[in-house]
Amino acid sequence: MKRNWFLLATLSLCAVATPSRAIADCDSPRSALAALKQSDAVFRGTVREMKTVGERPSPGWMAAWIVTLDVSQVWKGLVGKQFVLHLVQEGEDDAFEYFERGSEYLVFSTRNSERKTARFGLKGPTFGAAGCSGTTSLPRGLGYLGQLGPSRNPTR
Repeated sequence: MKRNWFLLATLSLCAVATPSRAIADCDSPRSALAALKQSDAVFRGTVREMKTVGERPSPGWMAAWIVTLDVSQVWKGLVGKQFVLHLVQEGEDDAFEYFERGSEYLVFSTRNSERKTARFGLKGPTFGAAGCSGTTSLPRGLGYLGQLGPSRNPTR
C-alpha cells in the first residue's frame, strides 16, 4: 500500500511539474501589440459563412476551412468589408479552429504559404489565422481591443 501511495504521489508531481504539450509548443503573443507586429492583417469581424474543404478521410487529407467574416474594425492591413480566411491544419496550433457562424472575433491573420494556398486551388495570396496568433472570440478579446488603440473602418 505504501508503494502505491508513493507511486501515485510521484506521478502527480511529474504531471504538475511538466508543462503541457500545447503550452510548450505554442508561441502565442503575450500582448496585443506583439500579435499585431507578427500579423499581416488585424481586424474585428463576425463569421458569415464557413466551409470545410476536402473529403474526410482521404489519403493525405488535412483539415481545411474557408471562413468568411463581415469586418467592422481594422487595425492593420488592407481589409475590406468582408475578409476570407483560408485555414489549413497541417500541425498542432497551425490554424485557429474555433470559429462559429454568427460569432464575433478579433483576428490576427498572416499570409499563407504557397503550399497552403495551393490546398485551395488558388494562385493568389490567401490568409490564415494560427491557433497561437492571438485570434480570439469576443468578449474574450476585449482586453486586446484596449491595447490595440484606435481602429479604422474597412475599405470598400
